[in-house]
Amino acid sequence: CAEARHRDRVRNLECVFASWEKGSRKGALAMTYKAWRDCTLHVRSLDRRRDIIQKQLHCWETKTLLGDLYTCVLHWKSIWIHSGAVKRMAQSTKSFLHGLEDSLMLRAG
Repeated sequence: CAEARHRDRVRNLECVFASWEKGSRKGALAMTYKAWRDCTLHVRSLDRRRDIIQKQLHCWETKTLLGDLYTCVLHWKSIWIHSGAVKRMAQSTKSFLHGLEDSLMLRAG
C-alpha cells in the first residue's frame, strides 16, 4: 500500500516534469496546484480525524474518572452506613445485656 502510494507520487512528479519540459507551463502549474490542494485537503482531513479521536478519548477518560469517583463514593457511603448500623446494633446488644444483667442481679440479690 505504501509502495503503491510512492509509485503514484513518483509518476505524478514525472508527469509534471515531462509537461514542464514540453513547454506546457500552464498545465504543469495547474497539476501542481491540484496536487497541492489535494494534499492540503488530505492533511486537514487527517487533522480533523486526529482532533475527533483526541476529543473522544478525553471524553471517555473524563467519564471513566467520574465513574470511578462515583463508584468509590458510593462504596464509601455504603461502608459508612454499614459501620453505623453495626455500631448501633452493638450498642443495642450491650444495652440489652446490661439490662439482662441488672434484672438477674435484682432477682439474685
